Amino acid sequence: MSVTRLKQTNTSSTGETNKNAKSAVAGATQITTTPAKLERHNGKTAKQTKRKKLVESDEQLNSIEQPDLLSQSDAVNGSIPAKSASNGSASSQGMHVICQQEALDSALAFVKAAVPTKPLQPVLANILAIADEQENKVKLIASDISLTLSAAFEAHVLRGGAIALPAEILVSVVGKCPKGEISLIRSNATVAAKNRKTKSKAETEAQETNSSPVVLLEDSQGGAVEIYGMDAGEFPEISVPTTNLVSLPAKAVKAGLKGVIFAASTDDSKKILTGVQWLHSAERGQLRCTATDGHQVALIALSTNGIGRKQRAKSHLSDQTCIIPAKTLKELTRNLEKIEVDEWLRFAYDAPSKRVRFEFSDKKLQKEIISQCLEDTYPDCQALVERYQYPKQVAIETNALLSKLDRLSALASKKENAVKLLFDSSTQEIYLTIERDYGRGTQTVSATIPDELGKFEIQFNINYLIDTLKALSSTAVNFTMDRPYTPVSLKPAGDLEFPGIAIDATYFILPLYDLEKAKQEYNAQSNSD
Repeated sequence: MSVTRLKQTNTSSTGETNKNAKSAVAGATQITTTPAKLERHNGKTAKQTKRKKLVESDEQLNSIEQPDLLSQSDAVNGSIPAKSASNGSASSQGMHVICQQEALDSALAFVKAAVPTKPLQPVLANILAIADEQENKVKLIASDISLTLSAAFEAHVLRGGAIALPAEILVSVVGKCPKGEISLIRSNATVAAKNRKTKSKAETEAQETNSSPVVLLEDSQGGAVEIYGMDAGEFPEISVPTTNLVSLPAKAVKAGLKGVIFAASTDDSKKILTGVQWLHSAERGQLRCTATDGHQVALIALSTNGIGRKQRAKSHLSDQTCIIPAKTLKELTRNLEKIEVDEWLRFAYDAPSKRVRFEFSDKKLQKEIISQCLEDTYPDCQALVERYQYPKQVAIETNALLSKLDRLSALASKKENAVKLLFDSSTQEIYLTIERDYGRGTQTVSATIPDELGKFEIQFNINYLIDTLKALSSTAVNFTMDRPYTPVSLKPAGDLEFPGIAIDATYFILPLYDLEKAKQEYNAQSNSD
């Protein structure tokens, strides 16, 4: 059998982090225990002979007491304490798992999104693999501390254990394996750190007392790859919320989040605005989400009691309020696209640790998203928008307006993105105009415009307007407004994309205006009143 040896490489960039990562990860060297050679023995194939030897080896190890690593790290127990597996202990050696390539590849595809490109700790460039012999399950965990993803699937676990394996190598190797069975066997042998390449004498001396565990990955066609990892005990402990676990209809949550995430800020200097305010009232059976970047606001409220026959009784749990990072909810929404319509999403929030947990099933995978929430006071967006009046309403077909704006966006730039909307009640049309030094574009859209509006002109950031219209889950939209310098409200109208889901969505966009001109108009209006 040909064996390919791979060493773990650090995904950090340069500098001290790179040095630390190289000192912590495993190098490549010859291991002392190798698989049985391919030969026939007593009428058996080489693969059968090798399996027999591995099983005999596992039986010899059964006399060693081994704690259940998966149950220790499972979310039900409130944490993922990888540090409970001590280096070199029987609990972390001799792991032997047989699973399907498709299941392992799907689990890796999910958890790899949490692996940081520039990890603060070398071990975070790894994926923690935990095998539970009693449950016959494998659990993969990846984390950047603030966001943790885990996926569990059924497997034939001949020997339980845990190990941290380099994410980039593991994902690449498994993805290129043929479909069918894959064996993961952790050898009792380790690779001495002093045999790995180092950049300095001090680093070499620091590594001499360390060693890296070795995992042999065998595919269904007889190929084998050795991967050098890190002890599971080096993986940081992740606290998991377990109290007040509630179930939410996955389809409704997906529809609601689609209409709110876009409004969150992408500017890290506005830390609290990069999150979405999540307020769940179990007693009322309602979820309210709010997002804003200071220029636009998205407010949604939806029923969490289920859809159609899947409705359930209301709960009497207390309200849960938290600020969840938008990137966490984007990951959740992306995965909810793939699950069945009638699936439930399990949600838990732990106020003391400010951590939130989402758990759901996707085909044969049990997925979990754990995130650190943002800690600050979120602005009261509802109170802000209620300060204004919205007496003038215009009904517009969503796709018609969106397509015309999309054409004009070709002339927009990052700094120059203003689009002018002229509402004309006499023609029942809206004239869209965008002007730049290098060109000018115009489009016309039919609309239902009240006579009292007359000719009303207002300007918007074209990107905000397009994003809001895309978030609408309806065939029409109602614009309600007052003055060219006050916020405009947009609400879905017409046929809804999700007719079986009770969603109340409202959006507000702050128009672009000349401040001095707005002051003069405001003073003139006040004097006339």
